Amino acid sequence: MKVLLIGPSNTLYMPYLDNYTRILKENSIEYSIIIWDRFGIENNEHNKIIYRDKKLGHKRNLSDYYSFSTFVKKEIKKIGAEKIIVFGLQIFFFLHRLLDKFYKDRYMLDIRDYHRLINFIPRKIFSRIKNIVISSAGYKEWLPEDNLILNHNSKIKMDEITTNINVDFGIKPIKILCIGALRDYEINEKIIHSLGNNKKYELIFRGEGTINNQLSDLIISNNYHNVILSGRYEQKEEKAFYIESSFINVLRSAKDINNNTALPNRLYQAVEKGIPLLAYKGTYLSKIIHNYKLGLVLYDLTTIDKQIEEYIRNFDILKYNENRKIFLAKTLDDNNLFKDTILNFSESKEQ
Repeated sequence: MKVLLIGPSNTLYMPYLDNYTRILKENSIEYSIIIWDRFGIENNEHNKIIYRDKKLGHKRNLSDYYSFSTFVKKEIKKIGAEKIIVFGLQIFFFLHRLLDKFYKDRYMLDIRDYHRLINFIPRKIFSRIKNIVISSAGYKEWLPEDNLILNHNSKIKMDEITTNINVDFGIKPIKILCIGALRDYEINEKIIHSLGNNKKYELIFRGEGTINNQLSDLIISNNYHNVILSGRYEQKEEKAFYIESSFINVLRSAKDINNNTALPNRLYQAVEKGIPLLAYKGTYLSKIIHNYKLGLVLYDLTTIDKQIEEYIRNFDILKYNENRKIFLAKTLDDNNLFKDTILNFSESKEQ
């Protein structure tokens, strides 16, 4: 078997996995995926190796990761893969010795989030990895290596870049959508309190994450009629959810290193579909949105209504489309380089 991908969650919560499998499929490269089925929802497809424990949900501790790594090590030995791609610093922490010893120049690491375990992995290990794929250039602040490759959470194609988008703020109420793995309760609590029961706005939270119960309690206890919370959704529903929205909520504070440097899937989905973003100052994400004029960066969470109204009054569709195309073109260039890297890695002979 040519390539083994090790994913520490469900495929639903690892959309970036498709960036790899699509390239491998298109080039007839044999592969298998080890999936940690945290929600008990994975199908038993022929190239999936499924790991399940006794828990259900996102949250796991180091002991759980250790158990998963034990399973992974047994599968690596059983399969005898030529190349390995590992997703996430947590599982890499438990696998790095094995990989560095037996898979030198034959494994890659994909990092989509910061984790403090990076401080317990010898720094020299990172410089010896064939390639480290990152989803945000902001990660270069805490991962200053020379072998970094950007892979944006986007499947944009050239013909989509040249298409102009018509943004319509005339639909009332203004719908602000937060979609995906719901997180960052503190800052979302503030936007809910700021716009709760304001008839001009509708706040929509779709997805399943670590804060669903807190959001539900907040909505019920304050009797907010304009805040909608729904759980897990089908992938086929996602496009319609975006298109019916006025803004996409990517609010996060810069209090921790991950929020400060990461770029979420919502950034790319919103730009591709022509939906302005709503962010908060201080993060790398907010700098991207400000520099490319992709939406509104809030400077104060107590006057959100006024800031949105001012943004809509001054909105220039021509400038928005121009900057949107520049951002997407840069994204496409980076992802083409990523594709070449994956092909070179997968098709090269064993060392």
